Amino acid sequence: MNILTTYSGIRMGGSFKRFKRICRLLIERGNDVTILFGERSRIEDEPEFREYFSGNKDEDGKGSLRVVRPWFALSGGKLAILLYYLWMPFASKIYARKYSAQKLLGIDGIFCFLLSFAINNDRPLYHVVHGNAEFFLYSKNALGISRRIYMWLDRRGNRWFKKGLCNSKGSRQALCDMYGIDPSRFEILYNEAPDLRVSESDRKAIRAEFGIPDDALVVGYTGTLIKRKDPLYMIAPFARTFAGKNAYVLLVGEGDQRAEIEAKARELGISDKVKLAGWRADGIRFYSVFDLYIFCSHYDDNPNSLTETTGIGLPLLVGRGKGGIQEIVDFREELLFSLADDGAELTAKLAEIAEDAGRLETLRDISREIGSRYKFDWDSEMAKFILE
Repeated sequence: MNILTTYSGIRMGGSFKRFKRICRLLIERGNDVTILFGERSRIEDEPEFREYFSGNKDEDGKGSLRVVRPWFALSGGKLAILLYYLWMPFASKIYARKYSAQKLLGIDGIFCFLLSFAINNDRPLYHVVHGNAEFFLYSKNALGISRRIYMWLDRRGNRWFKKGLCNSKGSRQALCDMYGIDPSRFEILYNEAPDLRVSESDRKAIRAEFGIPDDALVVGYTGTLIKRKDPLYMIAPFARTFAGKNAYVLLVGEGDQRAEIEAKARELGISDKVKLAGWRADGIRFYSVFDLYIFCSHYDDNPNSLTETTGIGLPLLVGRGKGGIQEIVDFREELLFSLADDGAELTAKLAEIAEDAGRLETLRDISREIGSRYKFDWDSEMAKFILE
């Protein structure tokens, strides 16, 4: 089967991982996938994709991967984005015909709805929602002109898809409320907990790399350092609770908040206790280092880090963000804290951990219980949605 899909993101975060995996499972099941790229995606840098770039079937019966990219996608900037908006509806129709697409697959957010313009000859459009989060945080009036255009296209495009898939009930409800879509048009497929293992050797090696004692408490986070994710939020509550104690914060990722985090740590006198690892290709190894995971995001559909951490039973505390965040941790009050400006609830929960040696084990048990819900064959479920 020939499948035409799109990708427009430039960050190699959770949505990219999911997109990459969907393409791979389609190819491994013998489908030919054409990706219509926008902006400056970095998928070509991924080694596991290179073997499929030839666009030819191999002797094992696998499908092929073809990459299509407009010339202006390489330049970036607002002009390129505007050209992308204008070009994409026509391009999707052109390439659907050129490559005899039998199905259209919109993955990773709003750009993918533009594939709806390519619907002709009864080609069905499937939409997998994994990246609409930032648009639910702001009112329409707060968006710039380019984002208003973006949403205008989205609103019209999403009237025509055949089947939709969201990765949480919360994200489905937010999307349907925003655009007046019947929720019954979307199925739900949660992210699964991958088969990860805690490694004592990783724990020791990474702690040594960052000058963290083996017996220290390490509070961690992995992901982009941006306002929506808001890892900055945890710094003040950590300082109130653990200043002068054998405890550290270790943040893995990059983003606009990095300078603010460094400044806040200096202001609170804990610069030596806040470690920033930057973007790491081996980020998954850091779960072995953390004693406690804190997630402060204001909106997420289904954060990969929450299914990953609960999958290995890592103790965690989670802000009451919107979307699917609280749903993913089963609305467990023991884990949840308010994201109010004063950070009082997070401070209180950290104080419980500081004062009660058994508190982390209680949180670990809850985490394991939640993680057991996400042990299933995600590839098979996703393939059923797209291919059956």
